[in-house]
Amino acid sequence: MLTPVFKISQNDQMLFLTVRAPYANIKDTEVDYSGHTVLFYSEPYFLRIYLPKEVCAAEDVASTEYNADSGEFVVKMPKKNPGEFFPNLDMLTELLKPTNAPTAEPLITELEELELRNSVLQFTIFKSLDEKQQKELMEEVFDDVDLKYGYGFGWKRCFVLKKFASEINHLTDLDQPDELPIDERVASCYKYDMEHFNPDYYLADLFEPSDELKECFNYQISPESWDLTDVDRTHLKELYRKALPKLSKQEHYEVALSLVDILYAYLYDFRTTNGEHTVESGWTIIKLSPTLSYFVKWDNAKDALFGAVRRSLCYPLYRRLDLSNMVVKDLKQLISSGRVQMLHCLTDIKTILSTSGEFRYLLNDLYITDYCIWIQSVDDSILEKLGKEVNAVEIDKRELGLDLEELEMDAKFITLNIADKSEPFDSDDEV
Repeated sequence: MLTPVFKISQNDQMLFLTVRAPYANIKDTEVDYSGHTVLFYSEPYFLRIYLPKEVCAAEDVASTEYNADSGEFVVKMPKKNPGEFFPNLDMLTELLKPTNAPTAEPLITELEELELRNSVLQFTIFKSLDEKQQKELMEEVFDDVDLKYGYGFGWKRCFVLKKFASEINHLTDLDQPDELPIDERVASCYKYDMEHFNPDYYLADLFEPSDELKECFNYQISPESWDLTDVDRTHLKELYRKALPKLSKQEHYEVALSLVDILYAYLYDFRTTNGEHTVESGWTIIKLSPTLSYFVKWDNAKDALFGAVRRSLCYPLYRRLDLSNMVVKDLKQLISSGRVQMLHCLTDIKTILSTSGEFRYLLNDLYITDYCIWIQSVDDSILEKLGKEVNAVEIDKRELGLDLEELEMDAKFITLNIADKSEPFDSDDEV
């Protein structure tokens, strides 16, 4: 059976469920709803939705209509308590999950990963254990590893990129994250950026900007640009089958901090392409995000934002601080807009990475897919805290570590000297 694309809207009295089912057998269509559950069946489609509040079956006001031109059913369902607000109706993945759905814990199941403790645990011994003992032992081994070398969502994955080492060609700047501890990556990323900063490139964009660069400043991002689309909904309806690892409140906060640089990288690409992503967008997003390119873990939002801004001055096509600051403003606006808008951006990133080749889909598997699920259910307090911290950050070029003030001052001084020397000598001037 197929899960159809759907969306839900509301007013004070009713919920309106729109189901896109162009190949449905209309004669056999069945719709049932009561309490928190809605069922839709019309071969080959099946949909079960779990609502945050209750609806009731009232035949005098309820109805189901079918639009043959659009291939859509519209189901009108009265609220059990008129005037009650149903939150998060755009969080499609969450609506497809039972409220009491169990959360699967990640397991390491391959022989290569069983040898993490210097071969103390032999595979034959492991296989002799019962399923519960295997799970407990694997989680113990996994925890030891991920605390030091983990990466991916919540830093709970390892050895994934190592398996593809011979196939992927510099997918990320940190080629071997399994060999660099998490707590050393921020410093290593900073050093890497310092080594790759090109002063001449930066000054050229500052003093001789191209027309294309100038256009980036004029581009106006419409709030509607971040609304969920049918393409988003198509992707989101497939994510309910995946469970996230359990995270502590501190881990949720740390995951949120990495969201800062991921969304910044996306918005930089969005602005510099005038909202039309290109074949280079996948590269740009990964390159500008320290999370995706260096697997870092941040301590606070300021460090995360500064890390992304610094990389925006080192690698992409356009490298101007005032442009980077415009993207910071875009980011603040996006986060303040809410989780629906951030969900759209994450879903768009997922689409970009899955279609841009060069094994970039691995970053979806490691990060973005889980972020698409996480953003739909993370506690409001985490996002509110993140928004406050990001809004409080102001980019001071002196704190970027690139010596921009000295660089710009020296360039202006040299320019003035050249201008002075180029002035023609007048014979009437006093000697």
